[in-house]
Amino acid sequence: FPLLFQHDPKEMFIIGLGAANTLHSGVVHGAHVTVAELLPSVREAGPLFLKDWDKLAAAGKFTVRLNDGRNELLRSRKQYDAIVVDVTPPIYSSGAVNLYSRDFFRIARGKLAKTGVFSLWIPKPCFESDYFMMLRSLKEVFPYVNVWNFPNMPGFLALASNEELDFSPKLLEERIKKGNVRQELPMVSAAFVNGTRFMNTAQVEGSSDAYPPITDDKPYTEFPLARFMAYSPVWY
Repeated sequence: FPLLFQHDPKEMFIIGLGAANTLHSGVVHGAHVTVAELLPSVREAGPLFLKDWDKLAAAGKFTVRLNDGRNELLRSRKQYDAIVVDVTPPIYSSGAVNLYSRDFFRIARGKLAKTGVFSLWIPKPCFESDYFMMLRSLKEVFPYVNVWNFPNMPGFLALASNEELDFSPKLLEERIKKGNVRQELPMVSAAFVNGTRFMNTAQVEGSSDAYPPITDDKPYTEFPLARFMAYSPVWY
């Protein structure tokens, strides 16, 4: 999705391999993809999900590095057209806050090309305050933040950037066609992209202004137990 707002993406960085769908999408768009994955077993399972795994790997289309995503991004000397974070739910998984803090977003912005896009999936369930704290943290680092809410998807997608994204229908349709997006996602169109946008930058700023940012030394989303107990009259 962030590649739809790129003229000619060359480098993409993904934290979390998963079932390799995002990796495949980056390759189809013509970008070289670097994936940071913590678990060797997930990398070993990659060929089970991506049928052209060996062929694409031999052609140098992607690289999977067994490393913590934040550390891998810190050590990289590349500038990326897209950085994608999609490693949860739940957002309060142990250590997940390291990818949702203002401090991490600053690292990511420093690794983005001028027209690059940072993509963050915010899953449900989470407290409403978690959602707005993440957006506040993004907005304190990036001048532009847009949010999407897709039908039947359990979460929100935030795209943060140094420059405002171009939502012109003609340009979006050209990039959808170039990336062969409809082969796997036939419902995606310029109208879909514009119609599912949930919040623009002004709305993000206005809605999240009352909430504190998430930081490395104040990882608000990491410890939800007290808030769960506050809303539950009986705790077993």
